[in-house]
Amino acid sequence: MSFIRWNGAFVRDMWAGVPVVSKDPTDLSGLRGEDVVPETLNDILTWAYVEKVEGTHKYLVLYEPSDPTATACQVTIRLQGYVFACQLSALGDWDRTETGAARAEQTLTLHAGGQKEPYMAQLQTVNNLFELIRRSVDARSSPGAKDRLLLLQRRVFDKNTSSDAVTLPAMPGESRRADAAKIKHAWTPKRAIEIAVQREDNKIVLANRLLVRRGDFVDVTATFDVFTLVRDRRRELRVYMSMQRIIRLKEQAWVSEPKEIKAGTSAPPAKSVPVKETFAIDDVEGMMDQS
Repeated sequence: MSFIRWNGAFVRDMWAGVPVVSKDPTDLSGLRGEDVVPETLNDILTWAYVEKVEGTHKYLVLYEPSDPTATACQVTIRLQGYVFACQLSALGDWDRTETGAARAEQTLTLHAGGQKEPYMAQLQTVNNLFELIRRSVDARSSPGAKDRLLLLQRRVFDKNTSSDAVTLPAMPGESRRADAAKIKHAWTPKRAIEIAVQREDNKIVLANRLLVRRGDFVDVTATFDVFTLVRDRRRELRVYMSMQRIIRLKEQAWVSEPKEIKAGTSAPPAKSVPVKETFAIDDVEGMMDQS
């Protein structure tokens, strides 16, 4: 996964008064090129590329590892910020209907919490990545720049195109599992977002989604999910920053209202490709209710 760097400093280290993920390297200066998002748009245009998934309207954002024997990996970035709003329940905002499964999402909105410098550096980098995607897909419509609030979105379901029997992933609540089972011929719930809390002793433990609340400072691992759709004979681009892992680093560190609320638009994972990780949760005290 790739860290964001700005003006020679890693954004992770620019946040004041909050810890960093304990499993991360203390010194990021020795990271390989693919593990650091370039600072400028021109460098990003040569660092990553976008590839269409054959036979679909989906695209993958990839980079070539420095190891020539390794396969291309999905671009995965690390973001930090203060939670402004979130919908992280196991099935998101799904309305329990088959037609509603296509629109069901989990969301996480981040804000600067008064720390403008690291936050705006993240926004600029994200917007540069969005520009890479826009140019590569060559869609007439832009996915929308991020401004003030940083919106992350994750589709809850994958469309089931196989005739094979479907096994539902683990999820809390018998009623939710029963509802999902009714539509598994058409839609299958994705693997749950990994949610964790870093304790004061720096150990990271799996957690209940209820422990992520407005005002918390979090570290998020996210991928880019890209697709196009046609509306009024016009091809439109959709890009979601899809959260895969959320770690709460500090509880309710910021609670005031932002002065402006404006978030860009953004869409669903395409196919599974390798995702590089720099740390793993090693002190698991049990997966709690994620309902």
